[in-house]
Amino acid sequence: MRARALIRYQTNLRYGLEFVGLSMEQREMIRYWVYRSAVEHSNSEDFYKEAKRGSPGTEASVDAAEATVKPRRRIRIGRRGVYALIAGMLLLAALGWWQWQKSWSELEKRAPESGLRISPETMDKRIVTKVDPVYPEAARTAGTQGLVVLDAVIAPDGSVTQLRPLSGPDLLVRSATDAVQSWRFEPFLSGGQAIEVETTIAVDFRLN
Repeated sequence: MRARALIRYQTNLRYGLEFVGLSMEQREMIRYWVYRSAVEHSNSEDFYKEAKRGSPGTEASVDAAEATVKPRRRIRIGRRGVYALIAGMLLLAALGWWQWQKSWSELEKRAPESGLRISPETMDKRIVTKVDPVYPEAARTAGTQGLVVLDAVIAPDGSVTQLRPLSGPDLLVRSATDAVQSWRFEPFLSGGQAIEVETTIAVDFRLN
């Protein structure tokens, strides 16, 4: 399955992806694959680790499982059979490629248009007007502090048109959103024209 995705966060070589334009069936397929992969990997790894440590019963189970594996019989295929096999594989590959391209074209038609994504460091240097958030009294009383991360859409004129909370304490999200909503940026130019861009904005709340 081929899908489009946006990079929502990045730490070292780990990336967080948000898939776009997926049907409900495709989303469930991805969840199923991840679940099965995690379960199978965990079960097999834990089982053989216990066997190596000499846990009671596991060594015998491993030996019994390996003993039941029978040697595979070799099947000889003639030259004609090889040619037929190769032709069949090429045919399947061609059909698979055609179906892949067809599905990808349909996916691109259904996927929503997305603006250019700019790094937070780049957009931070383009801030023209920045309003500091008000520390909520309820959060101050409760001793709540932390980092609020917002997904932002910056219009061609530099105004903030959309904000979506990604993480952070609930008591601080509203204050951060209200403050960032009034920020202004230098218009981002592409090919000499101002365009809409997406970025990530982080607001840090500290009691001290």
